[in-house]
Amino acid sequence: GQQDEAMKYLGVLCHWCEDPGSLSAHSSPVSEATLRVLLPPPASFANRNYLYGAGWIGLERNVGLHDTSYQPRIIGRDVTETATRLTHLQRSLMQRNAGLIVPAIIGRMENDMARFDKAVGDALSYNARLVADIIYTVISLATQRVDPREVAYLNTQPLTDWISDYRGGGTSHPYYVVPFIKNQAMDAERRLHPLKLMTGDRERAVSYGLGMGTPFKLTYTLANNGCYDRIVVDVGLHPTAGPEAGIIFAIMIDSQEVARSTIIRTGQPAQRLTAVLPKQAVFQLTLATIAAEATTPTHNLAVWGEPHLLRRQD
Repeated sequence: GQQDEAMKYLGVLCHWCEDPGSLSAHSSPVSEATLRVLLPPPASFANRNYLYGAGWIGLERNVGLHDTSYQPRIIGRDVTETATRLTHLQRSLMQRNAGLIVPAIIGRMENDMARFDKAVGDALSYNARLVADIIYTVISLATQRVDPREVAYLNTQPLTDWISDYRGGGTSHPYYVVPFIKNQAMDAERRLHPLKLMTGDRERAVSYGLGMGTPFKLTYTLANNGCYDRIVVDVGLHPTAGPEAGIIFAIMIDSQEVARSTIIRTGQPAQRLTAVLPKQAVFQLTLATIAAEATTPTHNLAVWGEPHLLRRQD
């Protein structure tokens, strides 16, 4: 019932989400020093900061919101789901808008205002849409006006939409430099292919997922708090896998294995793995590929097909 305090808290919540989407040190995955090595400043900017507000080159403009129409979406149907998804959406915002820092800096240094405005406007408008979603969700929850049709899309969450903890590293060929890729797979010659799995003796397309080498562990830190109770995924070899392939797939929670496939060899059908997720506030979910004995690394072309989180229904 303390509306002034509630509005202050809403402002803090919006600011917490907005800051990482600004083109500044808040969103950059690299340091100021590294960025200046990758983008050496001309003499006119030698004593100016790229990412820090004090004495910086200026990466802010009031652009990107003119003539914009947007219908906000509800982020979560209750406080727990909203908190879980906001934690995820903030990280996604940071990663997405970080990709606009370099175009904005180049546009600013080269006085290319069209390029500069495009990058800054893109970041600002994407940021504003998330803030609109937050305000709309808070009002909807506070007034208990949540239309089930608006939140039906939340029941299943593709894991590939979430940000993993991966910060570098490799595995065996062909994934020796990039140990996994989203929504594609490599063959032994590092050519890219759509994701596919075997069902019986037939190939079937996979709408989203991961192509991965062996051995490798991909971890996600999830601020779940009991929101999602299961992960479901189909696992197997890509049809381009060589004859000397054999992979075991495992799902781990906080380093403890909770689901495992049998060895899947070339031409064999995919297997479905299901694991129960804990109700604790934060945990680590890991997808692991294990090469079977006497297999050839370049033949071990793993596919995680349509990994998704299912919302708790109770």
